[in-house]
Amino acid sequence: MKSKSGPDQQNETLAQSADLKESEGLAEERTIFSGQQDAEMYRRVQNLSAGAPLQAKVKQLAGGDHPGGAFQSGLNAALGTVDLEGLKGYEEKKAKLIDFARDHLKGKGATEDDIAATLSLPLIDHRISILSRGSKTKLLAEGIEVQHIQSEKFNAFLDNIGSATGSEVHAAPLKNYARMKTKEDDKYGGDIGRIKDVIRASFIFEDVKQIIAAQETIKGMGSHTVVEEKDRFDVSEAEASENLNYRDVIFIVQTDQITGTPVKIELQLHLRSLHEAKTKVKASFPNVEHHNHVMKITGRLGLNKGKIQDNQYTGHDFYKVIRELTKSEVQFEQEIVEAAKTESRKIYGGAWDEHSKEE
Repeated sequence: MKSKSGPDQQNETLAQSADLKESEGLAEERTIFSGQQDAEMYRRVQNLSAGAPLQAKVKQLAGGDHPGGAFQSGLNAALGTVDLEGLKGYEEKKAKLIDFARDHLKGKGATEDDIAATLSLPLIDHRISILSRGSKTKLLAEGIEVQHIQSEKFNAFLDNIGSATGSEVHAAPLKNYARMKTKEDDKYGGDIGRIKDVIRASFIFEDVKQIIAAQETIKGMGSHTVVEEKDRFDVSEAEASENLNYRDVIFIVQTDQITGTPVKIELQLHLRSLHEAKTKVKASFPNVEHHNHVMKITGRLGLNKGKIQDNQYTGHDFYKVIRELTKSEVQFEQEIVEAAKTESRKIYGGAWDEHSKEE
């Protein structure tokens, strides 16, 4: 048997690692992706985000050199136009989508073997499964496609906003399943389709005046519709303290220019000095026992143990500690939360004060 090398070996290794680390997570995923194939596809997309270069990922997910890849062009988008109104169950919807795909491919001159190969492509198989299951998984599916399949259109959309506002653009990773599941349960009553920040991007500005101007620009652009706006510069001192002294502006916008169907994207407008405080400036837990406890549960908190071994936390590291331990009923962990909040306020408050002096 021929041994694998390069991206194939890398992706297989990633998948094997995910099998060991995420068996519990995959069991959870099936509550939404009701089928092993869907869970496998979701995991594969996440694994690829740490693997080969972007265009290689897109090629793999879109079919690449896979038999049938030559016939898949346009089919993914066309499937989204199928009218499924009046069809009740998953199997009935899936059958209609497959019949549509067969007719579409035959029109391109595909043979039965070509059709079978095309329908087995991850992107096509995933799209048929998602469309067959209804609205609760739709936003999650579109999020995967926007960031990993339609990457060129997604990047062009962000670059257009960056150019119009004179900002530095950073596309964020797709929100991982564990965080989406938590939000679904805690905030949205079990409806994952209500999550607004599956797809995110940051825009970095040098001063507040630029951010104020950018707000008006974003609201006036025709590439999207503003669904929600949150301005955390225009808040009271008490509200600022509640936000750990971090200030930013967040837009939720909706666009159909990327996948052809409406998707929501979170746009975060950051002041550079605060963003650097969030990602680069470090502080320590004054009580070393707090740090030692966090070291024991870094996996649970989503922290890199090696990165903070020396009790040096960024603002974002503290945020993860606060986010995950806030609901804890353990008194010692509540003390850790309060300590993390205090250190976060020092980091962001100091950065804001310095910026205000310069202005």
